[in-house]
Amino acid sequence: MKTVVKNKKGTPFGKKPAKREPKLYEAMFLVDSDEAAADWDGVNAVIKNILEKAGAEIVSIRKWDDRKLAYEIKGKSKGTYILCYFRAEGGRLRDIERDVQLSERIMRVLILCAEHITAEREQKTEDRKI
Repeated sequence: MKTVVKNKKGTPFGKKPAKREPKLYEAMFLVDSDEAAADWDGVNAVIKNILEKAGAEIVSIRKWDDRKLAYEIKGKSKGTYILCYFRAEGGRLRDIERDVQLSERIMRVLILCAEHITAEREQKTEDRKI
């Protein structure tokens, strides 16, 4: 009789678990309003590069709003919010958040799982691509 030892995830030691399907995520990026107004394409390119570097498939990306911040962040009192939907593996989110922290152009990011969004609403979001 052969004994198989399993790890916490239930897969035998020495074997890698199967690759997971990418999930849909919603990210809200906060950038300086002055920088977004002066170089929108550059700010957009930085966000796309970070996501593509992590192997994410961008579903849509668009400007959401300009707002006065509740408190200063990096000496800025106004910010532009950029809403982005993308598909990626869950393990890649750590890479995205690290790259955002290292970026001088992005002040903050909030990433949420968006699996609850229906296919119809996702199609409307794709239609708003920049």
